[in-house]
Amino acid sequence: MQTPLNNQHQLINGRYQVIKSLGTGSFGEVFLAQDTQMPLQQHYVIKQLKRQVQPQFNNVVKERFRQEAATLQTLGQHNQIPRLYAYFEQLNKFYLVQEYIEGETLEAKVQREGKLSESAVREILTSLLGVLQYIHSKQIVHRDIKPDNIILRQEDRKPVLIDFGAVKEAMSTQLNTQGNAVNSIIIGTPGFMASEQAIGRPVYSSDLYSLGLTAIYMLTGKLPQDLAMDPGTAEILWRQDAPEVSVGLANVLDKAVRSHAGDRYSSAKEMLDALKSLTDTDMQPDNNNIPDPVPEPTSTSTKRGLLVLSTIVSLVVLGLGWRSLPYLWKPKVQAQSLTIGSLSNPKYNTDLVDYLRQELIPSNFIDFFLGKKVDLAIDGDHNLPYQEAKDRIAKKEWDVVFTLSPIISVAAKDNSYTFAALMFPEGPPYYYSALYVRADSPIQSINDITPSTVIALGGFNSASSFYMPVYDLYGKTLTVDMGHRGQNIREMVRTGKADLGAGALGDTVKNDPDIRIIHLSRAIPGAGVYLSPELSESDRKVIERVLLNAPPDLQKQANYGPGSESDYTNFRGIIRRTEEILVCSNFRQNPVNFFCGTGVGTVPTTVNHGGNEIRGRVNGWRRPTVDTVWLNLMAEGNQLYRVVVSSQILNQVPGATNLLELQNKEIKVMGVVPNQIGDGILELNIQNSMELEVL
Repeated sequence: MQTPLNNQHQLINGRYQVIKSLGTGSFGEVFLAQDTQMPLQQHYVIKQLKRQVQPQFNNVVKERFRQEAATLQTLGQHNQIPRLYAYFEQLNKFYLVQEYIEGETLEAKVQREGKLSESAVREILTSLLGVLQYIHSKQIVHRDIKPDNIILRQEDRKPVLIDFGAVKEAMSTQLNTQGNAVNSIIIGTPGFMASEQAIGRPVYSSDLYSLGLTAIYMLTGKLPQDLAMDPGTAEILWRQDAPEVSVGLANVLDKAVRSHAGDRYSSAKEMLDALKSLTDTDMQPDNNNIPDPVPEPTSTSTKRGLLVLSTIVSLVVLGLGWRSLPYLWKPKVQAQSLTIGSLSNPKYNTDLVDYLRQELIPSNFIDFFLGKKVDLAIDGDHNLPYQEAKDRIAKKEWDVVFTLSPIISVAAKDNSYTFAALMFPEGPPYYYSALYVRADSPIQSINDITPSTVIALGGFNSASSFYMPVYDLYGKTLTVDMGHRGQNIREMVRTGKADLGAGALGDTVKNDPDIRIIHLSRAIPGAGVYLSPELSESDRKVIERVLLNAPPDLQKQANYGPGSESDYTNFRGIIRRTEEILVCSNFRQNPVNFFCGTGVGTVPTTVNHGGNEIRGRVNGWRRPTVDTVWLNLMAEGNQLYRVVVSSQILNQVPGATNLLELQNKEIKVMGVVPNQIGDGILELNIQNSMELEVL
C-alpha cells in the first residue's frame, strides 16, 4: 500500500489532500495540503515525521510525540507561531497539521535583496525577542532558530517562528539500560547552534545565540561559518563585514553570541530591554570598524628622519666601527638576563631561546659595544610539579613563562604577569574533559558511581585528567588509580582495569567504539605565554614583539603563536575547589573522598545556618518569572527551604540546567544564610554559581 509520500491523490487521515511537497529532510517530509472536509478547503502544512529509532522504542516515541505535539498546540496561541490543528499517527508514521504561513523566509529575502538595513533588522529582532519571551515562559527552548525558520508573513510582514526542535527530538528517543528515555541525536543547525547545545545541553540563551547570529546574517549577508573568529576566545568577529552598523546594536549582538552561555543575556527580556534602551549616541556608526587611511609623510618630516638616521650611521661607522651598526635596528632590552620558565621538555624551547639570544641586545650601548649579551636560560621541564612552578612564578624567578596549562596561566595572572602569546594556537580556544566508561559498562551517568568504582586519573598537573574530573565528581567517594597518561587511561578502561577514565575530549576518545562518554566538563580555557611584572614595560613590549616575529617553525616547535588571552573567570572557581579537595583528601589512600568534611551519602545531622552548607533533595520547582527559579529543598528533619536562583546562575551550575532532571536530585547550598518567610519555610537566595552544587 502506498503512503501519501508517494501518492498525492491519496488522502492523509482521510481528509487532507496533498498539493505538493515543500521539502524533505532527515526527519521526514513537509507537504502543502488542503482540508477536503472544510468548505473553504483551507491550506495547511503537513509534516510527516519518520522514526529515528528501533521498533522496540515505539511506545516511548508515541508518548513523547503526543506530549511535545500538545506543547506545540499550546504555543500556537501566540500570533507569531503557527497554530497546530491536529496530530496523529497513520501507517506507522507521525503527522503534524499546522497553519500555513504565506510569506518569505529571512534566508530567501537576504538572498534576493542582499544585506538588510539596520532599522529593518532591529524591527525583526525586537519582534522575535517578544516571541522568545513567550516561548521561554513555557519552559521551552526552540533549538533551531535560523534565517530559514523565520517567515516574514505576507499580510503584515511580521516574523513568524517555525519548526520547533522538540518534536524532532521525540522522534529520536531511545531507552538507556535503566529504561529511561534519552535522545540519540542533537537538534540544531551547525553554525547557528551554540556550543552547549551541540553537546545536548541547550539553555534559554542558546536561542538568543542563534537569534543573534540570524541578525548578523541579515546585516552582513554571511553565514556563521563564513565569518571570522578570534582564535584566542572563539568569539565571532563580524563588525568589519557591516561597518555601517551602530555601536549600540553591535554591542547587543556581540553579547548575544558570546561563546560561553554565562556571558550572554540571561533572558529574552534582558536582551529586549538592552535593545530598547539604546540612545541616539548608541545608534551612531562604529567608526572603529572602518580602517583609518595611512597618512602620507610630509617631505619635511621625511627629510628630517633621514637626516637623523644618516647622522647616527655616520657617527657609528666613523667612531665605533661597522660592528656597532646592529644597535640601530636590533630589539633592545634593559634586562641583563632572562629566565624562560617551561613545563615541557626543554628541547621544544631550545631553538627559540637560541633565536632570542641572537635577536635581543642590551639597551645600554656601552654594554653592547663591549660585546655583552643578554643571558638566557631555560628553567623547568615536564617533570616539574605544578606547585613548584607556582612557587617560582610567585617569587618572580621566571621572566617568560610558557605555562602549558590554564592552571599555571591563572597562577601567572594572579602574580601580575602579562599575556604575550597563546599556547597551542592551532587548536580550539577551549577544550573539554570527558568522563568515560567501557561501551558495555552498566554506569550510565556520574550518579551511578559508588565508592568501589575505580577511576583512572592523570597526574596532579593535568587540567583535563585530574582537575576537571575531581571538580565534576565533587561530593563522590571513589577508588582512585592515578598518575597515568591519556593513552594508558583509555587502555585501563578498555581492559577493565578501571571502571571510569578521565581525559581531554579528543578524536581518540570520541571515535573509540569501545568507549562511551558519560559526562562532559565545562569548557577548559587555553594556556598562554606570560611575562614577569619585574620586567620593564618597554622590555615586555620588545619581548612580546620578538616572540611573535619569530620564524613560524620555531613558534610551532615551542607550541605558541598569536592570539587573544583566554577568560579564566569560571576556571578559577574550578581550581579553587579542586585544590581545597587536595588539602582535605589523600589521593594515595583508597577510597578517596572528592570533598571536604561530611560525605554526601546522608544529609548532615545538623543544618548549619551560619553560612556553611545545607543539603537536601529537590522535591519540586517553579518559575515565578522568566528569569527566576524557585527550588523546593527538603533537608534534615523535613525542614523545607525555598532556594531562589536566577536562570543565569543556574545555567552555570553543572547538572542544574535541566530542571526536569533536577527533580529528586541532592543539592548543596554553601555560604548562604536562610531567611524566614513564614509557615516554617526558610529562603536561600543564591548570589553566584559557587554557592550551589548538584551532588
